[in-house]
Amino acid sequence: MAREMEAANWNLDEAIRLIESRARFAKPSHRHFAIESFVARSIFEGFNFPNFTLANESPSIEEHTP
Repeated sequence: MAREMEAANWNLDEAIRLIESRARFAKPSHRHFAIESFVARSIFEGFNFPNFTLANESPSIEEHTP
């Protein structure tokens, strides 16, 4: 994803600074970890809440048991 962002002329350093301003990398090639971390956090945001479910999905577990 980071390569695609660079190919689209994104300023990857600025994007990472906005995601995590204190991020420091041992090697420039490690910058993609900040992007991957941001995507994962966004996908799973709220996943830890007991009422996390899709709007049309029933929270009942009984419907899925034989």
